[in-house]
Formats: sequence, C-alpha cells, structure tokens
Amino acid sequence: MPSPLRTMVRSRRMAEEFTPAERAVLAPHFTNLDAPVFALVNLPESVKGALFARYSRSPKSLRRLFLDEFHEGGSEAPERGSGATAAAGPTSAGLKLSRAEELYDRMLVEYGDDSVAQLGGVHLACEGASNVLTKVLEWGRLMAYLEQSTRYVPYDDKPGGRYRYHVPAELTGDLRVRYVETLDAAFETYAAWLPRMREFFERRHPCESTESPAVYRSTIRAKALDTLRGLLPAATISNVGIYGTGQAYEQLLLRMRAHPLAEVRWYADEMLRELRKVIPAFLRRVDLAERGGAWSEYLAETRTGMLATAARVLESVEPERRDEVTLSDFDPDGEVKVVAAALYASSGLPDDQLRDVARRMSPAERAAVLAAYVGRRANRRHRPGRAFEATRYRFDVLADYGAFRDLQRHRLLTLEWQPLSPRHGHVTPPQIGEAGALEDWIRVMRASRDLHGALVKAGLVDVAPYAVAMAHRVRFYMDMNARAAMHVIELRTTPQGHPAYRRVCQQMHRLIADVAGHRAIAGAMTPNAAARAVDSPGRTRMVSMIRLAVILLLLGSPASGLAAGLAAELPIFDAHIHYSHDAWDMLPVQDALAILRKAGVTGALVSSSGDDGTQRLFAAAPGLIVPELRPYRRRGEISTWIRDESVIPRCSPTWRSGSRSTGTSPSASSTSMAGMPISRSCAAWSASRSNTTSCCTCTATPRRSSGCFARIPERGSCGRTPGSSRRRRCVR
Repeated sequence: MPSPLRTMVRSRRMAEEFTPAERAVLAPHFTNLDAPVFALVNLPESVKGALFARYSRSPKSLRRLFLDEFHEGGSEAPERGSGATAAAGPTSAGLKLSRAEELYDRMLVEYGDDSVAQLGGVHLACEGASNVLTKVLEWGRLMAYLEQSTRYVPYDDKPGGRYRYHVPAELTGDLRVRYVETLDAAFETYAAWLPRMREFFERRHPCESTESPAVYRSTIRAKALDTLRGLLPAATISNVGIYGTGQAYEQLLLRMRAHPLAEVRWYADEMLRELRKVIPAFLRRVDLAERGGAWSEYLAETRTGMLATAARVLESVEPERRDEVTLSDFDPDGEVKVVAAALYASSGLPDDQLRDVARRMSPAERAAVLAAYVGRRANRRHRPGRAFEATRYRFDVLADYGAFRDLQRHRLLTLEWQPLSPRHGHVTPPQIGEAGALEDWIRVMRASRDLHGALVKAGLVDVAPYAVAMAHRVRFYMDMNARAAMHVIELRTTPQGHPAYRRVCQQMHRLIADVAGHRAIAGAMTPNAAARAVDSPGRTRMVSMIRLAVILLLLGSPASGLAAGLAAELPIFDAHIHYSHDAWDMLPVQDALAILRKAGVTGALVSSSGDDGTQRLFAAAPGLIVPELRPYRRRGEISTWIRDESVIPRCSPTWRSGSRSTGTSPSASSTSMAGMPISRSCAAWSASRSNTTSCCTCTATPRRSSGCFARIPERGSCGRTPGSSRRRRCVR
C-alpha cells in the first residue's frame, strides 16, 4: 500500500502516461516509469549528459525527452536480442548518438558552456605510474582517487626481472646506468630489511592470546612497511584509480600535456585515447590547436616564466629555520566569525550585526554557542555545518615525502608544494636505529642525494626528483577553512594512521588552539591523541583532583581524609597522560618529554598500557614524571583485567621489586571493583608503600601551581622538604 506522503506527492504533479510501446522502450534505461524520482541505467555517458543538458531549455520530462529526441523511432521498442535489457550494459542500439554529439558540439565548442561537461563521468585506471606522476594525477579537486598503498603492498618483488620503479625516457648513457644501479640498491636494501623489520616488531609487540593471528600478522606487516617506505624513491610505481567528470578530465589533460616530464605527457595521450572511447564528445577541445593546444601552451609558458622570475627575485635569499608545521596565516577574529555564522541561519539579523554580537560575547558564551552548533557527535563523520567555513588557516609544512603523499589527496583545500629534493634533509624513524638498520638507511639516503645532484648538474632538473628517497622532506602549504581542518585533523590522527602525518595533524590542532587562540574551534575537533591539548586548566585540575581522591580511597590510607580538603585548595598535577604501546613508535620518549616541557608542565602523572611506557618516561625524566601502574597491558583489557587471574602473578614481581610507581591506576580501579580479589591485592601493595610515598604540592606564584605524587622518601619534586615552607601542603 503506498504511503500517504507518496500519494500526496504523486497527486500534486501532472501524471505522465506512456503507451505500452513507449514503456517497453523506456524500461531498459530508467529504474521506474511512474515515480518522480528515478535513475538512468544502460546508457552511454554522452546520452545521459545530453539528456540533462536539455532540462534547462525544455518543458518536457526527462523520459519524454528521451523518447522524442534521443531514441530512434520514438516509441518503437528495440528488437528482442538487441541487448537493450535492464541487465545489459550501456548500449547504443536504437539511440540517436549523433543527437548527443551535436548537442555537445554546440554547447561546448560554440557556446563555451563548460557546465554540460560535468554531466558525464568515467572510472579510469592508470597503472605503473611513478610517485611523481601520481601527484600530478591527483592535483584536481573535483575528482575521486584511490592509490596503491605502500602500507599494504610490499615492493620487494621483481616482476619481469626488475624492481618496480620508473626509468625516465630523458635518461641516456652512463647517467641512465647510474640511475638504475642506485635505485636497484635502494630496493635491495628495502627487500633485505623487510623480513628483519617484521621480526623486530614481533619481538617488540608479541601477539596476545586475545588477538586474531591474521589481524596481528597484518598489523606487524603494516608497521614494517610503514617504517621502511622511506627507502623507496619517488620513481616507485603505483596504480591509481580515478573517477571524474568530463570537465575534470579536460582540465587534467590540459595540465598534463603542458608538463615538462615525458612520463606525464605520455600518460596524457594514453588517457585521452581511452577516455574518447567512453566520453568522446566531452573531450573534443583538448587537442584542437586553437582551444586545448593554446591552453596548454599558456600553462607551459606561465610555468617557465614564473620559474625564471622566482630565481631572479629570490637569488640571494636563504630559507629560515622553521618547525615541522607553522601556522603562517589565520584570522584573529576567526572564532567570532564562526560564532556569528553559526547563529545566522537561526536568527533574523544581518551578518555584520551578528558579528558585533559575537564580538561582545565572553569566551565562555562563544564556546556555548559553538557547543550547541556542534551538538553531540557520535563519531568524526558527524560534522557540523558550514559556519566553520567562516575562517581559514594556512599551514606551512616540512614533512617527509611519504606523509606529503597522504595529505596531498585531501580535496577541499588549497595545497601547493615545492620540488622534491634532498635540500631539507631526511627523517629517520627511531625503529631504524633500534633494529640495526641505520647504516644501510644512511647509505641509501646519501646515494639518493648524490644521484639527485648528478641529474641537476646534467641539466635534468625536472627529472631529478625521481631519484629522491621518500624519507626526504618536502615543503608544502595547506590552506583550509576550519571545517576542512576538522576533517583532515580528525581523519589523519586516528591510531591506525602513519606516525608521520599523525604528528603533522596533531601539531595543526595545537596551533589552532594555542597560536590562533581559537580554543573553542579546536575544542570542537576530536583528534586522537591530541584532544588533551585544548583542555582548560580548570578541567585538568578537576580531573587530577578526582583521580587523586580515588587513589587515596583505594589505598585505604590514613591520608584519605585529606582528599576533600586537598582538592579544594590546590592542583596536584599539571597533567595526566598515557604513554601506551601504540604511541611508542609514533612518539619517541624524548619527543614526548619535549612536548610536556614546551607546554610548561612540571609534574605529569603517567599511566600506560603497558607499564613499560610509563617506566621509559620516568627513567628519562624522574623529576617530571610521576609513574602510576596499570594492571592491564593493553587497552583491550580495560574491562576484563579485574577478572584476569594472570594479573597478580604478572604484577607481583613488579610489586616485590620496589617498582617506582605511586599506586594502581584509578581509571582501572573503580569503586565497584574495590571488593574483588585482584583489586584488593593492588590496594594492599599500594598501602604497604604508604610510608615511603610522598604527596607534595607547591605554588611558585599566585598564578602557577605544580606538584607531585611520587615515591620520594624525603623530598617532593619541588626539591623542598615537605612541610618546610609556607604556600605548599604535603602528605606523607
């Protein structure tokens, strides 16, 4: 029975009737013949696009237009066996293809109405493309791309007897021989270290009994491939899948035909040939001398002229030192503009008046508006509306080429990059040295640098980037509005992501909060492992107080009576952090400590899954880190450890050895668990250490507080004997 809404909608539109013969013609090409919403199937792209192009100048329905203008014989159905069935693929049987061609000729070539070229699209595969070419293919915004990943596909095989990299046609003689020898050596090093790097990660991250062996092997393999990808040169070939409209392909081909590299121009010719088998009418202008030819010449001339101008103007200017990520431009009033834009659709006030209202609000009031606008987001795909497009951020980034490849594929932003070269140095993942691969790594980097220099010296400046290993840094900028920033930052900081681009996007998030001062905007984002960067000092203090109170309650310590008073007086810690197993590879110990010190943290309570992460930080900075033992090893055990009988024998050696830990983690020890045997054992150990555990807070100035909760018999982390001076409170 049709729904009332469907009946109402149908009753308000003029009913269109088709004869049985017409219905037979229409049925193979339209998903229904009666409803006002339908899809087109089994039609060439040119016919579908032409049908839509006629919409603007005809009072007829689309199905009637098809019968009257694009089907031979009007209402005559195709003969049985012609292939025009609902299950068949696109067919030209009974279609007036010439009608579609004529329409495009008139609208594209004569009228210059480019919008009609948006009405047809093609899925196109480009295989064997170098990682220089892939960046050219993925330059356009209005296309969709999927590229073969160095995380999931190893490059240690030799199909056809040679490694998978591109040899530029521009190379000849001895230089070509040297190029092949250098790249072969890089691939051989990669292939030799791949099994050894897998073994390294297997030793570091042994498979847990609760893990799927298949998932574990996949994870270890991805870690090994991610770590070693920097050895691969930019000449490494990849496969790219592209979907785009006729207009997008036209723009792409015009740029490619003007490119200085032979590989790019060759692919342009191949792509044009294949695309013309599917959407010939959309690409008629590409190689017309007075149209596409003139356009490509313009692009080539402009590029050459700009290179010469930049060389002259910047000849004596040396690059200044910058951080990995720099916020080079932002609007100080950006948050005000976003708040005004959020109010706009729900009000009757003009835009400039709303900005005045937002400017007069307190930070808390603006944050409340944005909190209402953002709502309760269950996941990162629940993105707030276009108000976040009212302000922009421009980031200058100096990251390795591998991270650039991943970030460059984001569409709704402006991204431009400089030529890849060794001039900015290379990155070395810490695991390379830990696994014993550092000497081989450096050898590949030096050979890459030397080959690049030889190519430049030979006048092959545009060819030289092929030789550069992906571990080398490239400079690029990303200019985006806050809504695009939310998408990029949240997507690229997930734990599954590569450490290189996770680090870049976490820095972007901190810069939005701390440099731009847009803390409410940053607070609306939920980047993994970076969310605490925008916690307010009040929230940090509150969380610290709650955690300390729970610790004291669990310990059953005589000092527990002080918890309420202590919480009311002073903050105990500047920060509480986790340094768990999935962060060790992404953020080495010294980098983690540098972040804390840069933020002005003087006391950090640390608990980690597993405890090795906490002990690594404590060993490197005992005056900064306050260790706290978590009884479980991985996050997946957070709800099961309390019933895991292996916890006590696993933790007992740590307890007996006099571990440098203050107590068990309160996040793991809720009051509902306090009566269970394992929880009682943890509390008993903590209570047995109460005579050697100090809790000290000291206040250096009325505006700044810091403190500790550590196993230090005589002194707190402030360096003063507990109780020896005013403006601090100590508990032993």
